[in-house]
Amino acid sequence: MRCSANGTRSCRRDEDFTIRNLTEVFAAQETSAQVMSILLGAIASVSLIVGGIGIMNIMLVSVTERTREIGLGRPSAPRRTISCCSFWWKP
Repeated sequence: MRCSANGTRSCRRDEDFTIRNLTEVFAAQETSAQVMSILLGAIASVSLIVGGIGIMNIMLVSVTERTREIGLGRPSAPRRTISCCSFWWKP
């Protein structure tokens, strides 16, 4: 408590602490939860896009490597099902 130096009785208190309402704490928590969910969604979408591009590249390379094989195997196969099965079963 500070009192004036001139001897009067007017004193005032220093504000050494703050009083918070629970609604303020809840609002701050809600805001931080929204920010975290937006960040998590952004990271998940980027990882899905990167994973999709990786799978697409692997499939493209696989089909490009097997294109000549499929073209040579189709006329020699007796039925269409045999040529399709040989494509799926062969690593």
